[in-house]
Amino acid sequence: MEESLGLTRKHLVYLIVFIVAVLILMFVPPQFDRLFENRVKEDAHTVQQAMNVYSALNGGFFPEQSNLSALNHLMPKLPVSEKSIARFTKHRREIVAGAAVKPGQIGIAVHKNPAGNNTGYTITGFGRNAIIITLKSELPEQVWKQIANPHNGGM
Repeated sequence: MEESLGLTRKHLVYLIVFIVAVLILMFVPPQFDRLFENRVKEDAHTVQQAMNVYSALNGGFFPEQSNLSALNHLMPKLPVSEKSIARFTKHRREIVAGAAVKPGQIGIAVHKNPAGNNTGYTITGFGRNAIIITLKSELPEQVWKQIANPHNGGM
């Protein structure tokens, strides 16, 4: 009896399974990275909305760098979907003072004007390997002067 050196059906199935496994390993991890980074970006925007709501409720000024935990109480009041808020709470995204430096962190740096009021912020979101989003807001000088001294027309 002669032995065949060709591929049997069994070998062909193994080869196809191997090729499919390699293709999955090549294309799936980048999708997870993109999903993770999209969530970080969305969470950074959620924090931005919380900062803006805080400002609206506090005479136009932003929270102290040491009191960023005040933003957590504002999450249910935000005009974003409940799904976004639930996911933000579930992932317990770490909010840090200053720039974000670790994967998944959201960093907030509060800016002070010459009068010592918190009139702006920079929010950073750290993806897998680097900062992937930076959001900034700053009250113009004429606005914060008017807020600080409303009876004088800001002067």
